[in-house]
Formats: sequence, C-alpha cells, structure tokens
Amino acid sequence: MDTAQVIAILAGLTAFAGALLPLWRELQRTRKAVDAVAVAAATAARRSAVAIGEVHAIVNQQRTDMQRYQASLIAALQASGVDVPPDESLI
Repeated sequence: MDTAQVIAILAGLTAFAGALLPLWRELQRTRKAVDAVAVAAATAARRSAVAIGEVHAIVNQQRTDMQRYQASLIAALQASGVDVPPDESLI
C-alpha cells in the first residue's frame, strides 16, 4: 500500500468519523432527555404513592370516626329504650 492509498483511507475514515460525530452528539442529547423524563416519572410516581397513602389514611380515619359515631347513636337509642335490631350494617 502506498502513501496515497493510506492518505485516502485516512481521509475516508476522517470523513466517516465527521459524519458520525453529529449523530453521536444527538444520541447523547436524546439519552439525557430520556433520563430526565425517567427521573420526572419516578418523582411523580413517588409523589403519587404518597398522595394515595394520604387519601387512604383520610378515608380510614373518616370510616373510623363514622363507626364511632354510629356506635354512640346505637348506644343512645338503646339507652332511651329503642329496640335496635342487630343488623351487621349498623356495626
């Protein structure tokens, strides 16, 4: 292989690398964008899980409060002589 062929091969490789460089940079930008979306999605999922947990806590507390209120009503009715049927829906 003579010098001209080596120079031609090197020039071709340089041109090829030059064509790949913008593609490589675009790939890196795309990876960063995808990583940012993944972080945002994970953050939103964590916040959602916390919010869901808070909703469950509120609902459970309200249910407990309602059951206490219902039990006090039944006790008051029974204390005043009202015959309250033993219904599972009242417990």
